Amino acid sequence: MYKIYSQIGALLLAFLVFCSLMPSNIPQSSTLEERTRCSNIVDVKTDTITGIVKLMAKEKIKLLDKDGKMLFNMMMIRHDKSVTLHFKALKPACIAQNTQVIFEFTDDSKSKVKSSNMENCKGILAVNMGGIFGDAGVVKKLSSSTLRNIKFVSKKESYQIDLNIDQKERILNTLDCFIYS
Repeated sequence: MYKIYSQIGALLLAFLVFCSLMPSNIPQSSTLEERTRCSNIVDVKTDTITGIVKLMAKEKIKLLDKDGKMLFNMMMIRHDKSVTLHFKALKPACIAQNTQVIFEFTDDSKSKVKSSNMENCKGILAVNMGGIFGDAGVVKKLSSSTLRNIKFVSKKESYQIDLNIDQKERILNTLDCFIYS
């Protein structure tokens, strides 16, 4: 009789442990919806030789600077634990090495990062954050707060891009998919 009660107790304990391991606060349907939503926003690319996986935004975001003189395409990429924001001017522009990129948020806070591109007159500016590049706090801030604008500041040139609601949402959604994919 004692043996039966101990077996029932062991089964009950195993059941309780199993139930506690299942995420109870996330319904399975929302996880599936999240994966479907992210598959519409992000492409997964795997290097056939190294097996390294990159996540890339499916679409570039067009950004017009405040003065209307420069239009940029922004591409977002996640490689391992780092995030790269790649900006390409649609008109010729010289971008200095170590141009300061300032992200200004709706709560009036700012995050500053230096670009990682070489000086060029092709209008290319890249910002690497997180992972081996450090600045993980900037990635966290970008993914949890609403951006107001992005500024590029060098000794010669400066551009300010005021973001509209659609652009802000696309940036947040893409970063959200990068972090939770």
